[in-house]
Amino acid sequence: WQSEGFFAYYNCIYNGVLAEYDNTGLVKHGNKFYFSPGSSDIYKDLREDDDQFENDKFLAYTKSDISFSGWAKKILDVYNDHAYAGVPFVLVSLFRDIVFKVDNNVPFLYLYGQSKAGKSKKAESIINLFFREMPAFNLNTGTDFAFANRLARFRNCPVFFNEFDDSVVKDEWFQSLKGAYDGEGRERGKGGSKRKTEIQRVNCTLILVGQYLSTKDDNSILSRSILCSFRLVPNRPESQQKAYEELKEIEKKGLSSILTELLPHRNMIETKYSQTFSDRFKIISAQLRVEKRTYEERVLRNYCSLATMVYLFKDIIEFPWTYEEYERWVMDEIHSLSMMISESDILIDFWTTISTLFDQSVIKHNREFIVQYESQVRIHQSGEPKIISFETERPILYMRIGEIQKYYAKEKRKEGGQPIDKTSLVSYLKNREYFIGRVDNKKIGGRSVSCYIFEMEGTGIDLSIDEKASYTSLDGTQTASDNESIKTNSNDDLPF
Repeated sequence: WQSEGFFAYYNCIYNGVLAEYDNTGLVKHGNKFYFSPGSSDIYKDLREDDDQFENDKFLAYTKSDISFSGWAKKILDVYNDHAYAGVPFVLVSLFRDIVFKVDNNVPFLYLYGQSKAGKSKKAESIINLFFREMPAFNLNTGTDFAFANRLARFRNCPVFFNEFDDSVVKDEWFQSLKGAYDGEGRERGKGGSKRKTEIQRVNCTLILVGQYLSTKDDNSILSRSILCSFRLVPNRPESQQKAYEELKEIEKKGLSSILTELLPHRNMIETKYSQTFSDRFKIISAQLRVEKRTYEERVLRNYCSLATMVYLFKDIIEFPWTYEEYERWVMDEIHSLSMMISESDILIDFWTTISTLFDQSVIKHNREFIVQYESQVRIHQSGEPKIISFETERPILYMRIGEIQKYYAKEKRKEGGQPIDKTSLVSYLKNREYFIGRVDNKKIGGRSVSCYIFEMEGTGIDLSIDEKASYTSLDGTQTASDNESIKTNSNDDLPF
């Protein structure tokens, strides 16, 4: 897509009608001429291995007899439910610049699973709507320049990155892929000058394909993705195999003319996308709350970009599903992926380690932490005391994070792992629903210390000594839960 208002293929442009380049590679749009060097006879005598425009030529206009609706039906026949992610992702890709303006990000399509389960073929089927049999970029073998260039070269087109696995992708590339979600490109020197630089921006959408699920950097890729899990299916139905062969046959002939069926609706997308996205977000999030289903906001926003496209095109394109069916699928996926992220979160590892250290008596009740059943909690907010009240009495965890983190870090290093530092740990914990606040003078083990406060049930672990331990109330008097009497002992530990 060109900002001047046309889509540039290698061999022609589309601006409402098709216009071909002349022999020199020039085409007129409005009152200006535009030059496509890859289509110019000026370079026709270059050796094939010297052709710097080789990749451009994959983006060629080819007339196809199948419509977008017919293609979408084929995708569903071949890839089953994975079509729900792949078909609308084409629309997100074709209008990426509009989608990006809403949140300054665009989700990835992330396909993972067993070898030979069909994930690469699915990725090929998506990009073949744009490119004619363009090979994937292999994250094991490409050069730094080629990697950055693939991210920047094609505007409003999907790009296929293969072999995406945490263990093999270079860390700098992994960070670049993360940044691509927010459109962050690479800064490089310009024109051989040491003082001039330019930003090689990200203009494409990304399709990531790998065998193993990425959990690196606190599930950073997962939270940026529309996720499709693939597994081997023995003895696929004959009808599905036939549909697959038919699909691959039409892909070889070329499908890119289908884009000209969609591009005339760009003005409608520009006008309506932002408000429709906001509406879909409110409706879907409200329904998830009604159904008491877990969701992360970033995951919700990613999937809402798909739902918004389906909603806007539902009366234009004959999708192989109703919008109501699609919205239900979206909510199921949001909940499923949010739960997956939560369960593999780095904080799960932290709390699990803390529970183990408690069981081993490495950390102790009334020394590094204390658990008290309370219906009110006093916190310090901006230096001032504040009372937080609950409807019912519940176990509250007061924790000396500085002390706890030292034991946690020591244990992780002993296991050969990389512990999270204190600053990052506090930052992560503050963003969790079970975080209540901080207090500067909580009495633990006979001393007044600074603590962070959590609803213990939200952490997923149990550090209490008894079913209901004795506790100190807000007025400073000591009370006992149920009918237990208060006992004291020499080391100030809570009574068993």
